[in-house]
Amino acid sequence: MGWSAVNALAKDHDVWVVTRANNRCSIESQVVPARLRFVYVDAPPWLLWFKRGNLGTQCYYYLWQAIAMMTVQRLVRQNRFDVVHHLTFARYWQPSALALSRTRFVWGPVGGGESMPAPLIAALPFNDWCFEQLRRLVRWLGEHDPWVRLTARRAAVALASTPETAQRLQRLGARQIVVCNQVALTEEEFEAIVAAERSPRAGTFLCAGNLVGWKGFAWVIEAFARVARPDMELRIAGDGRARRHLEALVREVTAASPQARIRFLGALSRTALFDELYRSQCLIHPSGHDSGGWVCVEAMAAARPVVCLRLGGPDLLVPETAGLKLAAESPQQVVRDLSAAIRRIDQEPEWAARLGAAGRSAVRQHHLWSTKVAVFMRCYRR
Repeated sequence: MGWSAVNALAKDHDVWVVTRANNRCSIESQVVPARLRFVYVDAPPWLLWFKRGNLGTQCYYYLWQAIAMMTVQRLVRQNRFDVVHHLTFARYWQPSALALSRTRFVWGPVGGGESMPAPLIAALPFNDWCFEQLRRLVRWLGEHDPWVRLTARRAAVALASTPETAQRLQRLGARQIVVCNQVALTEEEFEAIVAAERSPRAGTFLCAGNLVGWKGFAWVIEAFARVARPDMELRIAGDGRARRHLEALVREVTAASPQARIRFLGALSRTALFDELYRSQCLIHPSGHDSGGWVCVEAMAAARPVVCLRLGGPDLLVPETAGLKLAAESPQQVVRDLSAAIRRIDQEPEWAARLGAAGRSAVRQHHLWSTKVAVFMRCYRR
């Protein structure tokens, strides 16, 4: 997101980017626009001890923000910036060094305010239930961090990924809030996806993402097993800590429904993931609290309908005309509605194709970086 945003902005504007020094090789291997400059900042090597796992990365990032603050202050003194804009990390409960500058400050799009309904959390395996409680605690701590509150109050405009995050930003004291999801494709990516389109294989369905409890893959497996025929297949792309649990669930449901063909593909390259999207009739993505949902936009660009829950980023990104958006009241209701969605898409391929075409049109209109940058520019002018 950060790379695409700064490249899109640098087409018409002078852009300075403060980023970590470990990004230098990746950046310098690319063709960088002439109006795009990078300033590299890193913490002392001994602080890398903190960067272990997701929680350690968040701790390291917090410390990096404090260290980057000095560089930001120097750059602001030396240059007449019109706006300073914090792009990533994109979590509303983490602070930004840019908030302490004396220049107009735009924050986001930030997310993280989305929550899975309590009945769905209660049904998760114990490890995933613990993760959700830890996430609630971390958000609570962030919301009571004076630096985070200062970041919200100092933002001339705060961009929220979802309406749920917008509500939390309002409680933190943000003055002007604009809902603008961070998920977008470049025009080149979109045209390449359209050019590579192929006809789907009947009866083939795809899930893609990190294999963690809140992504909802267990509900898809149970739903698919209820309606599967021997010529149907559910393919699951991705890897993660829940894989063993999901594989055990597949063994359990296929023992009761031997006709259900469910295959784990593991982690895929982006090219291989698009091959799977083209092969499939639709993407099933019942995530509990995604701020974004990049794969939903990629599926719509590939003219594939999306089945998701009315929660978080997917609910915002997927229009009613481009997929099936299901309620999220209980695990039993989600599984039942997912089964009905799979059955309908399988039995009505022409209707599914119309959903896919509408999704591609929605991406062209709303989810290209040229559109996102236009939103940024309106915020800057405001």
